[in-house]
Amino acid sequence: MPRWEEPTARFWAKVEKHGHGGCWQWTGARADTGYGNFHDGRPWLTHRYAWVLANGAVPRGLCVLHRCDNRACVNPAHLFLGSKRDNSLDMAAKGRHRVPSLRGSAHGEAKLTEGAVADIRVRVARGELQKHLATEYGVSVSLVSLVVRRKAWQHVP
Repeated sequence: MPRWEEPTARFWAKVEKHGHGGCWQWTGARADTGYGNFHDGRPWLTHRYAWVLANGAVPRGLCVLHRCDNRACVNPAHLFLGSKRDNSLDMAAKGRHRVPSLRGSAHGEAKLTEGAVADIRVRVARGELQKHLATEYGVSVSLVSLVVRRKAWQHVP
């Protein structure tokens, strides 16, 4: 097999074409986001690579979107081109937009409360040491520093 065919053959060898809903499932490496990864001398997202193989280059400024909403799908019939705005609208229409992040003590991994943050700021302003407050509240000195400098918990007055 000629050298230039090797990446294409390697790519299709990692595709399962009998997937649910007509999806061609990427079986190779995937990112934490669920999108497939492929290298042919440079890194690719697999759905973009499949588009290029089937249709040619992706015009500058356009994204390759999934009709099927399956990030691991590389079926060219399930892919279409759109702008970044189209991509955002498609994501929202499919219910994949991010919910606004939870702030402060409403966040499930918060180690402080709004009251504790206000107390820390007042006490450091009075001259108490950050390392003592970190021990008292069971957090790191760096978190206390971020709170005091208003780099964390910015919403607390």
